[in-house]
Amino acid sequence: MGQGRKILEIVNRLVGLGHERISLLERVDRRRPSPEFLEQYFLDLLAEHGIKAGPYNLPEWDDTPEDFRRCLDSLFGMTPPTALIINEPSLFVPAQQHLALKGILSPRDISPPV
Repeated sequence: MGQGRKILEIVNRLVGLGHERISLLERVDRRRPSPEFLEQYFLDLLAEHGIKAGPYNLPEWDDTPEDFRRCLDSLFGMTPPTALIINEPSLFVPAQQHLALKGILSPRDISPPV
Protein backbone atom coordinates (compact mmCIF):
# COMPACT_ATOMS: atom_id res chain seq x y z
CA MET A 1 0.00 0.00 0.00
CA GLY A 2 1.36 3.40 -0.92
CA GLN A 3 2.10 5.98 1.75
CA GLY A 4 -0.52 8.36 0.33
CA ARG A 5 -3.19 5.67 0.52
CA LYS A 6 -2.13 4.81 4.06
CA ILE A 7 -2.37 8.42 5.29
CA LEU A 8 -5.77 8.73 3.56
CA GLU A 9 -7.07 5.66 5.39
CA ILE A 10 -5.66 6.80 8.74
CA VAL A 11 -7.14 10.30 8.50
CA ASN A 12 -10.51 9.00 7.28
CA ARG A 13 -10.61 6.45 10.10
CA LEU A 14 -9.69 8.97 12.79
CA VAL A 15 -12.18 11.57 11.54
CA GLY A 16 -14.81 8.83 11.27
CA LEU A 17 -14.21 8.05 14.95
CA GLY A 18 -14.84 11.72 15.77
CA HIS A 19 -11.27 12.99 16.07
CA GLU A 20 -10.69 16.59 15.07
CA ARG A 21 -7.46 17.33 16.97
CA ILE A 22 -4.98 15.20 15.04
CA SER A 23 -1.25 15.89 15.01
CA LEU A 24 1.39 14.37 12.74
CA LEU A 25 4.89 14.31 14.21
CA GLU A 26 7.59 14.31 11.53
CA ARG A 27 11.28 15.11 11.45
CA VAL A 28 12.40 18.57 10.38
CA ASP A 29 13.51 17.47 6.89
CA ARG A 30 9.89 16.42 6.18
CA ARG A 31 8.54 19.85 7.27
CA ARG A 32 11.12 22.46 6.23
CA PRO A 33 11.41 24.58 4.24
CA SER A 34 7.90 23.44 3.35
CA PRO A 35 5.98 20.21 3.98
CA GLU A 36 6.92 17.23 1.81
CA PHE A 37 4.18 15.63 -0.32
CA LEU A 38 2.75 13.29 2.35
CA GLU A 39 2.79 15.93 5.03
CA GLN A 40 1.02 18.42 2.77
CA TYR A 41 -1.43 15.69 1.74
CA PHE A 42 -2.20 15.11 5.44
CA LEU A 43 -2.94 18.82 5.94
CA ASP A 44 -5.08 18.88 2.78
CA LEU A 45 -7.06 15.84 3.96
CA LEU A 46 -7.80 17.53 7.27
CA ALA A 47 -9.01 20.61 5.39
CA GLU A 48 -11.24 18.42 3.19
CA HIS A 49 -12.86 17.14 6.40
CA GLY A 50 -13.48 20.71 7.55
CA ILE A 51 -10.63 20.74 10.05
CA LYS A 52 -8.62 23.94 9.92
CA ALA A 53 -5.08 22.64 9.48
CA GLY A 54 -1.97 24.42 10.67
CA PRO A 55 1.06 24.22 12.97
CA TYR A 56 -0.94 22.33 15.60
CA ASN A 57 -1.45 19.49 13.14
CA LEU A 58 2.14 19.46 11.86
CA PRO A 59 4.08 20.96 14.76
CA GLU A 60 7.55 22.43 14.52
CA TRP A 61 10.40 21.01 16.54
CA ASP A 62 14.13 20.68 16.04
CA ASP A 63 15.55 17.21 15.62
CA THR A 64 16.76 16.92 19.19
CA PRO A 65 15.31 14.75 21.96
CA GLU A 66 14.87 17.81 24.16
CA ASP A 67 12.91 19.76 21.58
CA PHE A 68 10.81 16.69 20.73
CA ARG A 69 9.79 16.45 24.40
CA ARG A 70 9.12 20.22 24.45
CA CYS A 71 6.88 19.79 21.39
CA LEU A 72 4.92 16.99 23.07
CA ASP A 73 4.55 19.02 26.25
CA SER A 74 3.34 21.99 24.23
CA LEU A 75 0.79 19.91 22.33
CA PHE A 76 -0.62 18.46 25.53
CA GLY A 77 -0.39 21.70 27.49
CA MET A 78 -3.64 23.44 26.56
CA THR A 79 -5.78 21.58 24.04
CA PRO A 80 -4.29 18.10 23.69
CA PRO A 81 -4.61 16.19 20.47
CA THR A 82 -6.95 13.24 20.59
CA ALA A 83 -4.81 11.40 18.05
CA LEU A 84 -1.13 11.41 17.15
CA ILE A 85 0.26 10.02 13.93
CA ILE A 86 3.89 8.99 14.22
CA ASN A 87 5.33 7.12 11.25
CA GLU A 88 8.81 6.50 12.61
CA PRO A 89 9.46 3.88 15.30
CA SER A 90 12.43 6.00 16.42
CA LEU A 91 9.91 8.72 17.38
CA PHE A 92 7.00 6.52 18.46
CA VAL A 93 8.73 4.83 21.39
CA PRO A 94 10.18 8.05 22.87
CA ALA A 95 6.80 9.77 22.47
CA GLN A 96 4.99 6.90 24.16
CA GLN A 97 7.49 6.83 27.03
CA HIS A 98 7.51 10.60 27.52
CA LEU A 99 3.73 10.82 27.54
CA ALA A 100 3.45 7.86 29.93
CA LEU A 101 5.80 9.64 32.36
CA LYS A 102 3.32 12.55 32.24
CA GLY A 103 0.41 10.19 32.92
CA ILE A 104 -0.91 10.31 29.34
CA LEU A 105 -1.77 6.80 28.18
CA SER A 106 -3.28 5.21 25.10
CA PRO A 107 -6.17 4.45 24.69
CA ARG A 108 -7.33 6.22 27.86
CA ASP A 109 -6.13 9.71 26.88
CA ILE A 110 -5.25 9.48 23.20
CA SER A 111 -6.28 7.28 20.33
CA PRO A 112 -4.33 4.05 19.99
CA PRO A 113 -2.41 3.53 16.73
CA VAL A 114 -4.73 2.91 13.79
